[in-house]
Amino acid sequence: MLTKNQKLVYVRIALVIAMIVGIFGAIPVQASTEKPKGTVPVVDYFNLDGTLKLDGSVSGSLDLQGWDVRSDAERGPILSATQPALQPGWSALGENNFGDGSINGAVQAIAINGTDVYAGGFFSPVLDSGNTLTADYIAKWDGANWSALGSNGVDRGSLNNWVSAIAISGNDVYVGGAFENVKNNGTIIPEADYITKWDGTNWSALGSNGASNGSLNGSVGAIAISGDDIYVSGVFTDVNNNRVVVNNADYIAAYVREPVTHYVKWDASGMGDGSSWTDAYTDLQSALSAASAGDEIWVAAGTYKPTSGADRSVSFVLKNGVAVYGGFAGTETLRGQRDLKTNVTIMSGNIGDVGLASDNSYHVMVGSNTDNSAILDGFMVTGGNANKDDLILTDMSRGGGMYNSLGSPTVANVVFNENNAIFGGGMYNYGDQYVDHIPVITNVIFSNNTAVEGGGMRNDNHSAPLLTDVSFVDNEVPRTGGGMENVLQSNPTLVNVTFSGNSAPGGVGGGMSNISSNPSLINVTFNNNSAEWGGGMANGTSSPNIVNVTFAGNTAVVHGGGISNESNSNPAMKNTILWGNSSPAGAQIYNESGSTTTVEDSVVQGGYAGGTNIITADPKLLPLADNGGPTPTMALLSSSPAIDAGDDANCPATDQRGVTRPQGSHCDIGAYEYVNQPPTDISLSKSNVDENLPVGTTVGTLSTTDPDAGDTFTYAFCGGTDDASFSLTGNTLKTAAVFNFEAKSSYSICIRSTDSGSLSTTKTFSITVNNLVDTQTFGDVSTTYWAYNFIERLYNAGITGGCTTTPLNYCPDSTVTRAQMAVFLLKGVHGSNYTPPAVGGSTGFADVPTTYWAAPWIKQLAAEGITGGCGGGNFCPDTPVTRAQMAVFLLKSKHGVSYVPPAATGVFADVPVGYWADKWIEQLAAEGITGGCGGGNYCPDTPVTRAQMAVFLVKTFNLP
Repeated sequence: MLTKNQKLVYVRIALVIAMIVGIFGAIPVQASTEKPKGTVPVVDYFNLDGTLKLDGSVSGSLDLQGWDVRSDAERGPILSATQPALQPGWSALGENNFGDGSINGAVQAIAINGTDVYAGGFFSPVLDSGNTLTADYIAKWDGANWSALGSNGVDRGSLNNWVSAIAISGNDVYVGGAFENVKNNGTIIPEADYITKWDGTNWSALGSNGASNGSLNGSVGAIAISGDDIYVSGVFTDVNNNRVVVNNADYIAAYVREPVTHYVKWDASGMGDGSSWTDAYTDLQSALSAASAGDEIWVAAGTYKPTSGADRSVSFVLKNGVAVYGGFAGTETLRGQRDLKTNVTIMSGNIGDVGLASDNSYHVMVGSNTDNSAILDGFMVTGGNANKDDLILTDMSRGGGMYNSLGSPTVANVVFNENNAIFGGGMYNYGDQYVDHIPVITNVIFSNNTAVEGGGMRNDNHSAPLLTDVSFVDNEVPRTGGGMENVLQSNPTLVNVTFSGNSAPGGVGGGMSNISSNPSLINVTFNNNSAEWGGGMANGTSSPNIVNVTFAGNTAVVHGGGISNESNSNPAMKNTILWGNSSPAGAQIYNESGSTTTVEDSVVQGGYAGGTNIITADPKLLPLADNGGPTPTMALLSSSPAIDAGDDANCPATDQRGVTRPQGSHCDIGAYEYVNQPPTDISLSKSNVDENLPVGTTVGTLSTTDPDAGDTFTYAFCGGTDDASFSLTGNTLKTAAVFNFEAKSSYSICIRSTDSGSLSTTKTFSITVNNLVDTQTFGDVSTTYWAYNFIERLYNAGITGGCTTTPLNYCPDSTVTRAQMAVFLLKGVHGSNYTPPAVGGSTGFADVPTTYWAAPWIKQLAAEGITGGCGGGNFCPDTPVTRAQMAVFLLKSKHGVSYVPPAATGVFADVPVGYWADKWIEQLAAEGITGGCGGGNYCPDTPVTRAQMAVFLVKTFNLP
């Protein structure tokens, strides 16, 4: 085995890096997929016993340029005094069985990837324990044996000349030198001259000049990698990038690898190379194996398992720089076209008996040793079972859904459902105290997961995930942390998170348990969680920072319905609601001796001794619901005392839903910021009514859609064409007229709904009139006659009995005399049962004797001031009434004898301004009683027919 005991080992590696750094200046050689990141410190390459670390934990190159191996004037010694000193002595990497080394020529480049050492130079062939390998110019040492990287298909290596540079990115090995016409298993790759890539199986080219030659025309001396970019230097000039000459890339150039999208579709039937939906991989593991940094993996709806076998230790393993996306139908060309709800994509650990969990995968997903560039997005993760319970706490007891040791993956739009573990049923995160490990978890749901500790999630040993828009629902443990458990200085940050229905029966921390940990909670809701101690949260030697959090409806059997604090726990609460939690001791807050909770600007049921600005009035919380935003919240009613009562200095910029704070004069207390949003829609339960029904008939009831829970509404008309034909009583729409289908079959109204905050919306409704079967009363007025409905209404109102009784006729086209008009008007004013006083000794008119059939009616009409006669002391009882006279009679009957209409403006062509009845005629039209006689005229001097009189009377007196 290699040791760190020889200075020449450092010097040899240093020569490689020195050559690269000398060309690239400050550009570091970086490891792209393994920790540590970037250029690796020397010490990290070695074990404490002095041996080279080949356990897979490091990858990259050592930056030793200008360093003295023992000490350095500026930067100090490479190894500190407390670390093992360098010792003399060499060890070999293999041998050829004849007392010599395996390699028979010069080595010019070395790179390390995990347990593998890659060596390149001017050697041919390589002998491994006496066996000749086709490893000309480049070979791999795996700690025990040498092996070749491909062959030319015969008996020689793939490369035909020396190698001077090696760099590693993930599983890809980039090689540069003086070789041409690389042979990949007998197939020449002319585009791979001077620089090529080995992916573990095959060689490939990096670009071309467009004419079956490589992009470079001279040998490569150094390679460095930064992310997806590859930097190359050598003796080449005029780099040819797909037939485009890059003149300014002489001797040094950068190659940007094009990211690749790998497709996975369980029922694909094509080539199976992942290059398209048609030719997609049918299993996800193939795509993960093929993907390199910068690539994306698109997975179509379906269920995918880590293995088709029975090995429970096999998992889906994330890679740095690789994003795995689910939610596709299998036809999309853009990631934004996926539909997560419709195209449910499942990662399942149920690899064995479908009905048996004991043979499920220990972890469905693994994100260990990753950074935030390792992405999992758009999946349901289910069926993991990390249940290996032994004296040594192995990773097989942690993280049934996902296991992250020393990892910081990005997890978004994922549901962890029905996973199990001893620790961390849904997810387990493990960190260390020297390097930050921050998994980024966004828009994720942990539901129905189980564990002994940490049902939804367990964060262990300095793990500090960032959770945003996350829900923990119905997770369960028997001991600690139904929803989440944080132990050993694990300090996650939770923003916009909900814990609901989680439980620790017989244990502590139904929603969350903290042991020697100090999480930060901002805009978090704890509702309906339960435990023996600490229904919402339990703290032991922990001091979480709690800002704008709502604890409501949580229960504990012993103490701390909302929150329980023990063993010198000192949480700080600001702008927080504790209401409706229950427990025999400390229903809202329980502090064991030695623990103190600081509470400021909060609502606490029953108050809190020692708190600052504590409100004890009911915050008027509504039940947990979808109030907008990615997580459920408990809304405030508009009358809540929590509104505008928070301390702005401590408020986050938004509430749990993403609503800007403050909405009023100050921010609100709790996770929910009340905002009076306008109503969005109005509904009418019924929008039709039968014809011929009386005024006041109910049409339907109104209701309003509003994003604000608990709002109340008032309704009013808002200028619809036919608003006057209806009335409103509360939210009930009623008729204000009797409708006739034949006259008008549809009405348009406008309704405004105004909420309790004076915001409103409007909507136009069309009310249809139902056509009923009409019956004919008068022999001379058929149901199709134009004024049929009005005549029928006049008859039903008792104002007319027709013109003859045998047969019963109405005489609709006969003119109305002034005597008949007197009867019609008085019955319209006083009702159908009205009888005028006796005429007495005189009617008051010379041409109306006391014995005249209508004498009492005529005298009473004059007595009420509606008429003064026709002139000369006469009434002219048998003279037809003109349309002009009718206008005056109707308006005086309706409004009173003192009524005077507005001045005329010239509405009708045949009623000029100055005509004796001009203003009366125009007002009659303005009130909708007449529309004229047609053609823009009124025909003022034309006699009124009995049919027209029916219309006038029904409209004037609003007869049913």
